[in-house]
Amino acid sequence: MCRLFGSISSAAADLEGHLVSSRCSLLAQSTANPERPQKDGWGVAHYGRAGEPSVVLSTGAVFKEKGQFSSAVADASGRLVIAHIRAASNPLGLPSSQLLRPENQQPFTHHGWAFAHNGTLKLPDDLMADLGKYRRLVRGNNDSEVYFWLFIKAIDETGSVQDAFPRVQDAILKAWDAASAARRKKAERPYVGLNCIFSDGETLYAICKYDGYKPKGTDGWLCPVKPKRPLFEMCYRVAKDGKSLVVASERTEPSGDWSPLKDGSMLEATLGRGLVQLNVGSL
Repeated sequence: MCRLFGSISSAAADLEGHLVSSRCSLLAQSTANPERPQKDGWGVAHYGRAGEPSVVLSTGAVFKEKGQFSSAVADASGRLVIAHIRAASNPLGLPSSQLLRPENQQPFTHHGWAFAHNGTLKLPDDLMADLGKYRRLVRGNNDSEVYFWLFIKAIDETGSVQDAFPRVQDAILKAWDAASAARRKKAERPYVGLNCIFSDGETLYAICKYDGYKPKGTDGWLCPVKPKRPLFEMCYRVAKDGKSLVVASERTEPSGDWSPLKDGSMLEATLGRGLVQLNVGSL
């Protein structure tokens, strides 16, 4: 599974603690569980004045590229930042030479959007037909990229992130229902987690959706902090001065008042008069 992080702040935020130096930082999380290391690449996106995200991507293990990752974090000076470290899912059974390509790394971007996903679509090829004209924009062979383009398509069609997610989930479930019984039996479920963090440069969104799924042999968060929560449950923290918010797969600093982003929830955060305007609701 991958690890996600997003930040929105009224001024350029120093994220070195959250992403690099804290004992629960994104970097620390990459090796916290030896059975599930995030060894398959990383990416950092941030928004400048032009509204388009700048992205640094690597196919290397983040724990072997601490210097490059730290530099990318230091350069991510915008008010909106999204980071992703990857433990690649492989529902298509691809060799590593195809799996670890730059075009498969996240965050994915398109026309001002940046998007990072933690989870797996089990039948990504079946969903390609539902992309229509967006199919030609797919660059890699990554199930998370299919999820990204399903989202972009649904947002363009509905004009609303809130209305887009049900349409995306419906498309995934319809493709599952149309698959043969043998393929469904082999895949076991339509998806493992639709958790994602994404932005259009103005609003930071986070979706937590995993339908109670719990991997075998895994209990609690990767980073050993209390209280323990389900592995796919996300969390967020608003700064005491109200000027910034971070949201992540799990807390990225051991201190602070972190709130759970529970299964079936969506977070929206914008800035108004220098303060975070937050809405957390059900999908």
